[in-house]
Amino acid sequence: MIIMELRNVVVVVFIFSMLLSCNKQPDKKELPVINLNSISAINDSITLSLDELGWKEKLIPLETNDSCLLADISEICESINNYWIVSNGEVLKFDKEGRYDRRIGKVGQGPEEYGSAYKIQLDKKAEEVYVMDYFGRKMVVYDFNGKFIRTFRLPEKEFMANFSLYGNTLYYHGIENSLIPTLLAEDIETRKMETICSPDREMEVGEIMLGNSFMSEVNDEIYLYHYFNDTIYRISPEKKLEAAGFINLKNLMFVYDEIILVGDKTAKMKQGGPRVLVDNFVNTDNFFFVFYRLCDEMAAGANSSPHLAVYDKISKKEYTNAALLHSAEPALSIRNTSKLFSADGKKIISYIQADALAETDLVPGLKEDDNPVLVIYYNK
Repeated sequence: MIIMELRNVVVVVFIFSMLLSCNKQPDKKELPVINLNSISAINDSITLSLDELGWKEKLIPLETNDSCLLADISEICESINNYWIVSNGEVLKFDKEGRYDRRIGKVGQGPEEYGSAYKIQLDKKAEEVYVMDYFGRKMVVYDFNGKFIRTFRLPEKEFMANFSLYGNTLYYHGIENSLIPTLLAEDIETRKMETICSPDREMEVGEIMLGNSFMSEVNDEIYLYHYFNDTIYRISPEKKLEAAGFINLKNLMFVYDEIILVGDKTAKMKQGGPRVLVDNFVNTDNFFFVFYRLCDEMAAGANSSPHLAVYDKISKKEYTNAALLHSAEPALSIRNTSKLFSADGKKIISYIQADALAETDLVPGLKEDDNPVLVIYYNK
């Protein structure tokens, strides 16, 4: 076992060095580090003040009528004049005051339709919205008024389930269980595709898919974090990966044999204690937010406890188990179960169900069965 663990360390170090060989990397001590490798540290919870951290908020109630009743929200994007909401597999457009504008596209199997909107991204310069139809294996593009523009096939890789759009480049990032994620870059004008990096292993039959990747843009720079690698990467203009920070999981990361189900659907290797599973990574100019769960075992219905880790880039402080409390209204606090979406690196977007705010004075006239209320958090 010791020989196997040593071999794995050598492989990780070799692959990591190959990834970074073309770039001069800063010393690890100079970069942000979030340590999620100690149960005792995670158990030391702390409450922080949103106001003291420099955050303010703006509430935007979304219009409620029979044409725009929202179920749970799975995606929120923002353009200059609008918010774009994905709910129940459909794309809806609201203005900056929360007034409903229109549905974008149509659910269906036709060439101008999508089976279900899995993820969306905005080309703000061209005023186009890209809708990923994951199960239909295609991308459908509309203008900001909902007019169909074009459609094209997704890359054929089985686990290509996420994408981001920055400038004139579509970045497809996979969700494989591997140290190195799949990352492809496609020029939206020439349709030329290039591979930035490829996975170092193939997933086995029965393997539970955990290897999610998260991309964000902060101050015109693109960042990538992938669960099975401890590094937060910056993507250089030459499309090289450069270390920009670390999320240290060490022994609390799932190993592959713990998530491969065999025979009677039991794990190939019994899980040796709690593990960390990352649900969301949100990056801003001043903060990293890591939403994660401690799982006693990787099985259907298994117990897990949600947590939020925060790294303050200004003070260079990490908080592995934090809640960001609002001084006047608890419902506006950022907690371990909050849904946060990256915006432009300067602010983040969340939402709160109407019934949580209906009895407060924050949104006059709000009813419990109204659509959710957007909360825009921004630095003062």
